[in-house]
Amino acid sequence: MKRRYAVLFRVLLLIIALFFILRGCRDAGPFIYVRLDDKSNQSLNTDYPGSDIDAIEIIRDGAVVGTANLVVDSHLLDGAAGNTNKFKDLSQILGLANYDTKTRKNYVALGGNGGYVIVKMNVPLQPGDIVRVCEIGAGSGGSAEPCTVAIARNPAGPFRVIGKGAGPFEVVVPAAVD
Repeated sequence: MKRRYAVLFRVLLLIIALFFILRGCRDAGPFIYVRLDDKSNQSLNTDYPGSDIDAIEIIRDGAVVGTANLVVDSHLLDGAAGNTNKFKDLSQILGLANYDTKTRKNYVALGGNGGYVIVKMNVPLQPGDIVRVCEIGAGSGGSAEPCTVAIARNPAGPFRVIGKGAGPFEVVVPAAVD
């Protein structure tokens, strides 16, 4: 009987060890995913409710070294009841900032508090990098709508919030994000 308990105890220890090994693998690798969560609290009775995002760029040593190249998940809202968000083309958030002030195109509206987008960057984030969020509200004569910036190693997270801003803003990737 004691032998049976000893074997069961060893199997249990093996399962626990495998759990921690696999958990560690999940958190291994570079930070390559960025999540923006719209934090707008204003009246969203427009065709472009909430945070209006043109691009997400990685700045290193004063130069743009990376951009969002794939949208992996999103939840875009329409804003106020009865409203329709006319700027839901997620491809507009990819690549370099290219907002056109004359045509007012080339961005995606997250839709207000609860809207979000998760993108994969084409360059891994490093401590000290600047994540530039090109939110166009204030730059186009509108209001700057706030959003949070979080980063992760995997598209499902866990995400770590590294900053918040409104309008065009930048946050620095901290040395310790775990």
